[in-house]
Amino acid sequence: MLSLKSTTALMVTALAVWWLVSSQELLQRLRVTSSAVTTAENSPQRVFVDGSNMYNPSGGPEALLQLSRAFHSFLPQSTFMIVYKDNSINWDVVKFFKYIMGDKSHLTESKHPQFKAEYHDTNSIPLARRSDLKAGDILIIPEIFLCPDDLLARGVEVYMWILGANEKALASISRSCCEILSHNYWLSQHLGVNISATSVLRPYITPSLVAHAQASVNTKEDVVLIDNDSPARIIHEVKSICHEISCTAILVKGFTRKELSVLYKRAKVVIDWCMRGNERMPIEAVLNGALLLSSDCESIQDKRDFPVPERNIMPASLTNSDAAAETGAGSTLHSSLKTALERLIKNYHSEFASYEPMRVLHGKNISAHSLEKQTYDWYYTHRHASAAPSPGCTTN
Repeated sequence: MLSLKSTTALMVTALAVWWLVSSQELLQRLRVTSSAVTTAENSPQRVFVDGSNMYNPSGGPEALLQLSRAFHSFLPQSTFMIVYKDNSINWDVVKFFKYIMGDKSHLTESKHPQFKAEYHDTNSIPLARRSDLKAGDILIIPEIFLCPDDLLARGVEVYMWILGANEKALASISRSCCEILSHNYWLSQHLGVNISATSVLRPYITPSLVAHAQASVNTKEDVVLIDNDSPARIIHEVKSICHEISCTAILVKGFTRKELSVLYKRAKVVIDWCMRGNERMPIEAVLNGALLLSSDCESIQDKRDFPVPERNIMPASLTNSDAAAETGAGSTLHSSLKTALERLIKNYHSEFASYEPMRVLHGKNISAHSLEKQTYDWYYTHRHASAAPSPGCTTN
C-alpha cells in the first residue's frame, strides 16, 4: 500500500504532466487565433462582428452569428468573431485549471450549444478581441453596446446594427458616432435614423425551425399565443376574453423549443402588440399557420417587414391614449380585442390565405442566401456610399 507521501508525490507528478499537456493545447489555441488575425492583415478589409453575448440563445446573438457566417462565406480569411472581452481573462491558477478542464463560466467566449449545433460551420471562424482591431478594420456591434470612441479614434470603421427598438437602443444611438445598419426597413427610417435600403441587412429565422414549420390548418385549436413583451393590459384582456369566448390564451414565456413547436402547431392566433423589430416568436408562429394580430406600432407599419392584412392591425391608440387605461368588459380595448379574436378564430380558414405573403417572406425570401447577398453587396458596393452616422453624433 502506498504511503501518504508516495501518493502525494504521484498526484503532484500527474498534475505537472497534465499542466504541461493542457497548457500546450491552450497556447496552441491562442497561437491559431493570433496567427489567423495576423495573416489576414494583407487580405481584403477585415470584418469583426462583436457577438460577446452569444452564450444567450436569443434572437439578437443569433442574428450576429448569422451575420458572421454571411461575411465568412465570401471573406473566409478576413472574418472574425469577437465572443469574449479583452479583460475577461485573469490567468490565475484557479481560472487556468477551470479553462483547461472546459469550464468557461468565468469567460464570455462560449457560444450557446444550440448555436454550435445549428451553425456548426461557424465553429471554424477565428475568434478575436477588440484589441486586435487596427485602422481600416470594420467592427459591427449591436445597438445594445455603446459606440467605442477609442476604436473610432484608432481608425476603425464601426457600424451599429440596430436589432430592436428599446430604451437602451435609443440611448446608444442618440450618443453614437458609429455608422448605422438596420435589420429591417422600419428601423432604418425611425429612431431619428435615415439610412439607405442597402444598409438593411436582414437576419433570418433559424433554418431548422423553418424546415420543420408546418402551416397546416388541420392541427389547429382555438389557442391564442401572447408574446410576453406585450403590455400587461393586453395580456390581461386577452386572457379575460378567452375565458368569455372559450379559447385558450397562453403567455409565451419559459418554453423549450420543442414545447414551442407544439404550441405553434396548435395556435390559430398569435398576438404581439408593438413590434420592436422582426420579433421571432410571432414570425415562427405565423410560419406554422398562426394569424398575427398586432397594433399599428413600430415595425408592423412597414409592409416590407410585415405584410399583414390591415384589418388585423389594431389602432395603437387603444393602449396609448388616456382612455385606454380603462379595462374590462365595458372598455373599448376589451370590445375591440374581443371582436378581432372572435373574427380570426371563427374565420380562421379564410384568413389563413391572407398570411401567405408573410409566410413566403420569412420562410423563403429572407434566408441565409439573401443575407449573404445583402452583405456582399453592402461590403463591396454600397458601404461608403450609403453610410450615415447617428444623428446624435457630434465631432470636433
